Amino acid sequence: MPVMDGVEATQRIRLNESGTMCHMPIIAITANAFDDDRRKCFEAGMDGYVVKPVSPKAIGDQVARVMALFKEPQPEPVQK
Repeated sequence: MPVMDGVEATQRIRLNESGTMCHMPIIAITANAFDDDRRKCFEAGMDGYVVKPVSPKAIGDQVARVMALFKEPQPEPVQK
């Protein structure tokens, strides 16, 4: 990205969400495959991480995993 990198963009998004009930799911797609790079992404507030070269399956798996984190809990069935 020409103006800022994904970590900085994520930090700004999370700062703007502060105090709201909003949380935009963010998944990194990066060539940086080291554990330290992954840690920085999650510390910035990213919810998922895919390393290039990517496959449709890898992206789909991360999207499904992240979206499951935000699934609204269903009420427990009433026992009779």
